[in-house]
Amino acid sequence: MRLRVIDLDGSVAAQEPLRRRIDAGAATRIDAADLASSLRILATRAAMDRFTGRLRDSAAPGDDVSVTFYGSGDFHHLTAGLLAEVRRDLSVIHFDNHPDWVRFPPTFNCGAWVNRALELPHVRRVVTLGPCSGDLVRPELQFANLPALSQGRIELYPWRHAPSRIWGRYRDGPSHRQDRGHLHWRNLADERWDGFLDEMIAGLPTKAIWITIDKDVLGRSDAVTNWDQGDMPL
Repeated sequence: MRLRVIDLDGSVAAQEPLRRRIDAGAATRIDAADLASSLRILATRAAMDRFTGRLRDSAAPGDDVSVTFYGSGDFHHLTAGLLAEVRRDLSVIHFDNHPDWVRFPPTFNCGAWVNRALELPHVRRVVTLGPCSGDLVRPELQFANLPALSQGRIELYPWRHAPSRIWGRYRDGPSHRQDRGHLHWRNLADERWDGFLDEMIAGLPTKAIWITIDKDVLGRSDAVTNWDQGDMPL
């Protein structure tokens, strides 16, 4: 397994287990601190192009990266840039306390990167696991991409969340059902985890998957982040 550390803010490269691997040549470190201010929270397309260009310039011939670490949740939207470099159909498994599916503004930002990923022709579906945040309370008022949920491009399974108040009409799917003015979610806290995973994986439209993890999906007993956190246990 090949590790890659994109050093944007020093939060990852300084951690002892990763630093040892970098020093031993078992992990690749890409210095991107000079790009951080243009990428944090929100990135223009030009800034994202500079970021992906840095990745290409730093890649060794035949380099097959399996795991990438790249700093705090302020940079989670860079996932859309990483996915743009992939050349095969895939499904994205997205662990996060937030759905990151806001349709406005249509930029590369922390709250909207899932939509940028879905614009890529090879990203067939995004499955979001674990959100508990207020983004789901009245999602239409927060520009949530519920049409993609209705079309099966997005599946979303909260760890635990009450039904969401809505006004539109959306097709039921594996992760939700509509009952009049509410979307009722399939909460992971009520599922048998092994059985759920088998079912979810069997329903994916691709064999290849990309797993992206924002640690704010975890409760504070398992992780501490600079964002509001969920309740999923480690």
